[in-house]
Amino acid sequence: MQQCGTHWSQLLMRLGMASLLLQSLLPSKESSQHMLAVIRKFAPGTLERYLRIASQFMGFLDSMGIQFAQVSLAAVLDYLAAARASHKQDLEIHRISAASAIKALRWFHRHAQWNALSIHMHSPVISAYATQGTSKDRREALPIPWALVAAWERHVCNASTPICTTLVLGAALLAIHACLRFGDIQRVDFASLSLTSTALLGVCFATKTTSQGQPFAVTIAGLTGRDLSSCWPLHWLSALQRACTPFTGSEGDPDFLWVNTAMDSHALQQLAPASYCTAMLCLRWAATLPWEAKQTGLTPAEAQQLTLRSMKSTLLAAAAQRRLRKDMRLSAGHHRDSAALYSRNDTFDSLDAQHSIAVAMGEGWRPSRSMARGGQAPIPEPPFALPGTPPLQSLHSKDLLSGPWSAFTTRHEALHSRHQDTEPSCARPSTPEDTPLTAAGEDPIEQFSPDDPISDGSDVEAAMVRRAALRRTQSSSSEAEVSSVSSSIASAAIDQNDLPLFACTGPWSCWHCLAPPDASGTLRTACGLALGTASFTAEVVTCAMACFALALLLSMADASAVDSVEALQGLFDSMQVPAPLSNAVQTLGILSIPDFAFAYSSISELDVLCSAEHQQVWDDMEVSDPLHSPAMARLRRSLQRAKAITEASDAAAPPAPRALGRRRNA
Repeated sequence: MQQCGTHWSQLLMRLGMASLLLQSLLPSKESSQHMLAVIRKFAPGTLERYLRIASQFMGFLDSMGIQFAQVSLAAVLDYLAAARASHKQDLEIHRISAASAIKALRWFHRHAQWNALSIHMHSPVISAYATQGTSKDRREALPIPWALVAAWERHVCNASTPICTTLVLGAALLAIHACLRFGDIQRVDFASLSLTSTALLGVCFATKTTSQGQPFAVTIAGLTGRDLSSCWPLHWLSALQRACTPFTGSEGDPDFLWVNTAMDSHALQQLAPASYCTAMLCLRWAATLPWEAKQTGLTPAEAQQLTLRSMKSTLLAAAAQRRLRKDMRLSAGHHRDSAALYSRNDTFDSLDAQHSIAVAMGEGWRPSRSMARGGQAPIPEPPFALPGTPPLQSLHSKDLLSGPWSAFTTRHEALHSRHQDTEPSCARPSTPEDTPLTAAGEDPIEQFSPDDPISDGSDVEAAMVRRAALRRTQSSSSEAEVSSVSSSIASAAIDQNDLPLFACTGPWSCWHCLAPPDASGTLRTACGLALGTASFTAEVVTCAMACFALALLLSMADASAVDSVEALQGLFDSMQVPAPLSNAVQTLGILSIPDFAFAYSSISELDVLCSAEHQQVWDDMEVSDPLHSPAMARLRRSLQRAKAITEASDAAAPPAPRALGRRRNA
């Protein structure tokens, strides 16, 4: 950004009195600071491109002998004609398209207040150069074949791989699994990388679509990880720590992940970010798999079809073929709706999408070859093999703290490792026969060590995270009692009274009542919410919303349980819908949960409550943007839950009174 500011100031000084901005700022004592304030809000990449084109145009005018205060339309048209012909001729000062030149010059004359140029930039002739003459099919970035992704992960985990190759392939794999652009991974601080037992987390401090920071996450195993030695994030982080440590003392922590280096080098010569062209050459070189004896990768001609944008489209294309839910694909691609803006963690769906695709490929599924568009030649999906066992879901805390990658772990893993050392029961699942009851009758999982800083009960969310980790540690793939409810449980082999009553969809999410297993034996919540890999179960939970859902579930045989104003108000209270908004719904004649479920056929129809007719409701709540407010987000979730409760109530058979009594006592 400092270089862009210097370049901007030099161009204004070069423009001289032709710039009204410079004329107004020169009398000020802090004129240089005022100049920089004009471009402070723009991204460095955008500034670099616009200022480069402006400098080229000013150089073109100098070569033509035209003064900056007397720019003519003919001179601008000559420059645009040369820019359009630059792809056919070796014109060193141009090498840009006419549309890009027009966009940059319009930005420059507007912010520099170059009036001599501004009177020509909106001419019909100028606008004609900015439009495409003929329509054509839109070109899209082809996804990278998953055979290459698997080969890259194995090569990163190979001890004989050059360290610079590991650095570049690791950055590419991170962008592929996390659906990031090349510009996104070049805006990641090292300090934001956090390694957990299940994923590698991080934050892009700026992206193409946001300047507020964008979180991302990749699973710990990727596509080929089955044990500690085959988890590519660990080996990549180890190489990153080893290669960048000699430079961090003098230059500080880098804020990019794709380094500028030769692919076959065994040492990093300098710590600098790679350019777009350099990264594209590295990606296409790696697509040919030159380190393998057999020609299993793409040919050089096929690799030319790949671009850096292909890294973002790879997982999204596979998710579409797997028919994953649209909201999960939106979350994986970092396109959140207004309701998701108020969530505290939006990477769970992305991790579920990555894990779902990895599991499907481990079971033998392979994506079809993607159709090329825009006249592009299609590239093949080479066959490849994966181990028959499912991908690794989590690592032991000791494993995270024992390797070079431990520099990217946090205090969270240290606390869990210490707790696992002091808990002998973590070695095997506990049973009612060998687990004594405490004096208070509490579950041993809820017992914390006295010397644990988070055991004072003041941090409920930290306690939930801890309980989730302990349940996952105590679980076993060979036992029927598992911590994650995403796995299927055979209903015929388990007594209904032994099933857990509640499930939480994540450490910071809400508790839900569990419905009886379906025919496939899969557990789901009573409201029909899908459960991911971060979910866990419990026998008892003190949560008003879970108790309300349980009361509805136990009384589904009685239609009056949901056909009442009290049930509807209880639903609104459990979803934390503000009272003025819930009262507005009831004034419309909606007096029960089925009424609410069938009054609106879709969630979008609730937007009528944001119209001018109900403006007084929003004025009372002091909400300026009702359509995107948290209150409307909670009301939309209430409608979704009302539909699920009504459907379950209509479909449920009335249970026998004796069986219902046993269910309550269980």
